[in-house]
Parts: sequence; C-alpha cells; structure tokens
Amino acid sequence: SWQYLEYCDIHWQESAKDEEISFRGSMPNGGCTLPSQYNPNRFVVIKDDLMISFSGLRVNDRGYDKESGKLIYGSENGIPYDLRRLSKNNDLSWTLGPAFRTAEHYSKMLAPLSLASSSSPAASSSQHQKDENEKCHKVIRESTPISQGK
Repeated sequence: SWQYLEYCDIHWQESAKDEEISFRGSMPNGGCTLPSQYNPNRFVVIKDDLMISFSGLRVNDRGYDKESGKLIYGSENGIPYDLRRLSKNNDLSWTLGPAFRTAEHYSKMLAPLSLASSSSPAASSSQHQKDENEKCHKVIRESTPISQGK
C-alpha cells in the first residue's frame, strides 16, 4: 500500500541524449518537506532527481534533516544509483543467475569486489550482504527517515 505525499510530486520531461530518448524527473521547488517517520516533531527535506530510459533507471534520492541540513540518506556526492536493464544479450547477463554463467566466471566477476571466495562465492556474497544490511539498519536506526506510507 502507498500513501500520496502532497507537494512531493515528480515532474517529468522528455529528453534526448546520444539519440536515446529518456525522461528526466525532478521535484518542483527543489523538493518537499515531510515529518520524520520516527519523530513527528522533526522534518526531512526530500530531493529527488530521476532519469529513465530504455537502458535503465538512475535515481538520486536524498533526505536532509530540515533543522541541521545534515544528509540522512542518499548519495553524499550526488552520484545517482544506476539501475541498468539486464538481458541475455549484454555484458551484465551473468547477474541473472547460474543458468547464465559458470562458477569460474562468477568468481572472476566478483573478485574485484572482494566478494569472491575460493570455497564458496555464494557464501561469501551472502555474508557480505548481511554485513551491508546491518550497516544500513544501523544508519536507519540513528537517523530520522520519512514515512513512505503503510
């Protein structure tokens, strides 16, 4: 279920870059302000910039404490999340699952990320994911995130 967040609309404009049609989304007036999910007496300023195209979705979603201006969530350096479209015919197809890669290829691709293990790439990746999730949960507990509906 979702909740409409008044004044937090995204306005979309068509754009063409390098002959690829895309749509860019931004928030009017530079963002919106909502009460914190954890403390309704505190407010979060939300700023979103988005781009969607055939090749993927880029999201630069940030939240700031209204009082201090401190970043609560999102990219500190303004670099958006780059969510690329996957298919069987591109260089990211190995991420689609075991049917699209060999164990050796999987280990080779994860090695630069320090996720691969000679005994079990999946186990190492799983532990890394648990560690990353715990880091995220710690940040969430220590911050003042907004309510996105129930």
